[in-house]
Order: sequence, then C-alpha cells, then structure tokens
Amino acid sequence: MKRIDPERIKSIKASINASTNEIPDDIRSLIDAPVTGNFEDCVKRTKTTMESLVTTVDSLDQYLDSVADAFAATEAALVAAIDGGIYIKAPESRAERRERYIQGGKDSKERHNRRKMVEIAESQYKDFP
Repeated sequence: MKRIDPERIKSIKASINASTNEIPDDIRSLIDAPVTGNFEDCVKRTKTTMESLVTTVDSLDQYLDSVADAFAATEAALVAAIDGGIYIKAPESRAERRERYIQGGKDSKERHNRRKMVEIAESQYKDFP
C-alpha cells in the first residue's frame, strides 16, 4: 500500500491572492485621529508583507511539486530494481561458503583457526556413508 501519492501532492495548489488593492493608501480618509500616522505605517507594512507572502506561497507550490516528482522518481527506481532482480543473491556452493567464512578472519591466525574449525566440522560427517 502506497502511503505517499505524488499525484495528490501535485494536486494541492497552494495559492494566495494579495488583496492589496482593497486596502486604500490614504488612511486619513477613513480615520482622522492622533494615531493615523501609525495606522498608515501599519497598512504599508501589511501590504508589503502580503506581496512577499504571495511569492513565498508560489515558491512553496513549486517546492511541493518537486518533492512529488522526487517521490515518483524514487518509486520508479525501486520498482525497476525489484523487477530487474537486482536484489537476487546468486546461489553459492558449499565450498564457496566455506572459503568465504575462512577468508572472513581478521588476520592469518584467525583464518587458520577458522580453517581448522571447518576441517573438524567436516571430518565429523566423513564417518557416514
């Protein structure tokens, strides 16, 4: 079962419309009070923030699309690897397994000990027909 659906990520269209035109530039026509200057400054900063927020949200949408593309590419690579048999281990003979075990020793002394252990283990079965 897939838990991440790239198409669903791409279908989410993040967008925001900056309604800066709805906010008038001349605040004095709306309110005339001692705080009008501060209010005008606040409105200008709000408009600037809204405009930069549009850019940020558009960038987020592009980023989410690239994430969805990366998930799709990874999934395709995994499917190809599994179908192509890249993870199938080749059969190994008894002699190859024995030699791999012996060569796994850290130094010559340990390899010698491993070889002796293999010889002892194999000699136990030589008595059987």
